[in-house]
Amino acid sequence: MKQFQYYRYLKTDGIVGPSTWNALYHTPVPYPGHTIKKGDRGMDVTWIQARLNDAGGSIKIDGIFGSKTEAKVKEFQQKHHLAVDGIVGRESWEVLFNYEE
Repeated sequence: MKQFQYYRYLKTDGIVGPSTWNALYHTPVPYPGHTIKKGDRGMDVTWIQARLNDAGGSIKIDGIFGSKTEAKVKEFQQKHHLAVDGIVGRESWEVLFNYEE
């Protein structure tokens, strides 16, 4: 898996997170239709956390949108010239799940 990730310019951690899944199956993670923010829990948060880690973060993937996840979302938003509010709406989701380093 690490070799596959290396040749696709993905984080080479051997974990099949959102980016690796997309590269393997060419199926993007669709926007869930609502914002995801601090206090939220669930699979959408898990996908966000994994993708933030793919983008260079180092947060715990636990499905809980806490302060550390919010801080990494803001960091990502600033880096990609998005509104820096710590909330993952459609625009932040699309950039997070469709950009390549």
